[in-house]
Amino acid sequence: MKQLLLFTLSLLVTVGSATAQKIDYDNSSKWFLGVNVGGAWQTTDVKNQMGSGWGLTLGRSYNYNYGKALYFDIRARYLGGKWYGQDYSLTDLTDYNPDNADGFPLQPYKDAQGLVVNNFQTEVHRLGLELVLHANGIRERTGWDPYIFGGIGLTWHQTYGDLYFADSTVGIYDYASLGDNINSTTISGLNDGIYETALTGSEQNSFAVGVMPSLGFGLGYQIGKRVTLGVEHKTTFTGLDHFDGFHSAAIRDKQDLYHYTSLYLQFRFRTGNRGGGGSSVNNIDNYNTNTNNLTNCDLPVIRITDPVTGTQLQGGQIYTVRAEINRINGRDKITFLHNGVISNNFTYDPTSGRVESQVLLAEGTNTFEFRAFNSCGNVTQSVSINYQNCTSPIANWTNPISAGNVVMQPNYTVQAQMTGVGGRENIIFRHNGNIISAFVFNPTNGILESNINLVPGQNTLEITATNACGADVKSTTLTYQNCVSPLISITDPNSPNQERNAPAYTVRARIDNITNANQVQFKVNGLLVTGGTFNPTTKIYSRAITLNEGGNTVEIVATNNCGSSSGLTTLIYKRPSAPAVQAPVINVSNPASCPVNVSPGNTSVSGTIQNVTAANQVSITVNGNPTIFTSSLVGNGLNFQLNLNAQANVSHYTISIVAVNQGGTANWSCMINVIQPVEEQKITIC
Repeated sequence: MKQLLLFTLSLLVTVGSATAQKIDYDNSSKWFLGVNVGGAWQTTDVKNQMGSGWGLTLGRSYNYNYGKALYFDIRARYLGGKWYGQDYSLTDLTDYNPDNADGFPLQPYKDAQGLVVNNFQTEVHRLGLELVLHANGIRERTGWDPYIFGGIGLTWHQTYGDLYFADSTVGIYDYASLGDNINSTTISGLNDGIYETALTGSEQNSFAVGVMPSLGFGLGYQIGKRVTLGVEHKTTFTGLDHFDGFHSAAIRDKQDLYHYTSLYLQFRFRTGNRGGGGSSVNNIDNYNTNTNNLTNCDLPVIRITDPVTGTQLQGGQIYTVRAEINRINGRDKITFLHNGVISNNFTYDPTSGRVESQVLLAEGTNTFEFRAFNSCGNVTQSVSINYQNCTSPIANWTNPISAGNVVMQPNYTVQAQMTGVGGRENIIFRHNGNIISAFVFNPTNGILESNINLVPGQNTLEITATNACGADVKSTTLTYQNCVSPLISITDPNSPNQERNAPAYTVRARIDNITNANQVQFKVNGLLVTGGTFNPTTKIYSRAITLNEGGNTVEIVATNNCGSSSGLTTLIYKRPSAPAVQAPVINVSNPASCPVNVSPGNTSVSGTIQNVTAANQVSITVNGNPTIFTSSLVGNGLNFQLNLNAQANVSHYTISIVAVNQGGTANWSCMINVIQPVEEQKITIC
């Protein structure tokens, strides 16, 4: 099938490139005869093999004339064909009853085990009536004839199977003997190729008949004035599942199709009308004719393709008039007139017969006339149109300037700019399909304004501007979201770049139009930080953070169904400097002055030592010897006892106190003299 299609297309292209022919409607009858030959096959349960077919068509064309975009045929068709099918797998016919009828006889051609390998030969004869739709405009310009068709008809068919050996004494084929070795070779070796048994849906030596519809398409090429070569494909819907002689129980409702792809030649009969007063004359509208009374002679043919009589034109004055003139042998056989004035400003293509002229239209009525003559006579054809020198209006939206804008408020002022509009009566303004009359239009600057109430969701706006020359329609869309995005106000810190001397800090912000902390993203120095809290009553969001030394950027982003908003602030953390350490200060209140005289025994030393915090920062010596004291330095107080006894040769003590810290050293010393009491001398009276 693919080879047939490839051959046909190659033949069409080859013939088309070498035999382009001008279509001759005047001397071609609307009646035609076609012959076709091609390949036939089925879409069925049993695997198909390509068969052959041939056919005839006889019909008549309607609307078949110059300048028609479409024409159609009504044709009768005869089709005869024969094709085959062969499976290569076993089918079990033990319970085969395609009509599910009581007492249905089992097919007699199954083997002893109820098995068969399905095959068939289908022979078809069809008589049908078809409607064919052609693209005549393409055919006129290029010679190519694309078309589609559909029809209804009677199809006679009989389907036979190759089930028995030619030697009737042997009986049916024993497919079970092949076992699993069933293929094209073993089947060909077993079957004799004689299709002798009527299958399901057919009777021996009889054709079944049914009404069946069909659809198809084709492509032809005009290789002569009355000859077309082409290829077409047709599919017929049988409405049956046993057209191949087998009814599939697995696919109960499946219907078989059969197809036919063919190469065809179509011949149009030649008309008997020639010369002056014949069909050539009758196929020309709105013309005057003079003939030389010659027999077997064709007059010129004029067909004005642009403009059409009665056309109303506005806008630019330059216009191209087009016509097709045939049966002349040169440009000098044509006369072109515009409003009665002969114009030589036209072109002529002798191959296609096309004539074109660019003209400057006059206000009001413009009449174009073509005259053509040959040895048989002359023909005239004219057309009139009306031209109005004006410009169609132009309208454009200026607010919204583009479609899809989103607004949060229901009240909106729309604006449009228009030119070529005389007043508001030439304007139609629609909102969501409803006409809005509440608008203001300034004819001086061409601006339209209107305050409208938007509905939630998408709003469609449309303006139509009209004048005598035409209309301009422009539409746009606007989306109203009846909700608001979050609002963020950072309250702590209350200003950016605040300096802190401690790393721990709690950031707080008021966030409106959210309900929970999951709608907030909190970032410190670009890093997402989780764990913030949100109080829906106070609308305060808070998050404790640890500042890095130096600058810290804090960003809060809140999101709801209407959008997002963000807040940004900075904090600066400066680590505090260590305080300066002051040197110790020793203040001794007892003894109040030095040197001091004391009596032997315990002597108390008291006072304060400032800027020391521990006893090991203080050392006390008596006459250079360290002395351990046990009194505390709480509150920097100093209080200890010394036992000073007069000893031989020791009548005074030097007490030294030294206090040391990071800020320095303090010293205090005092001389304490021990005064022995004077013994009273007893007076002895002798």
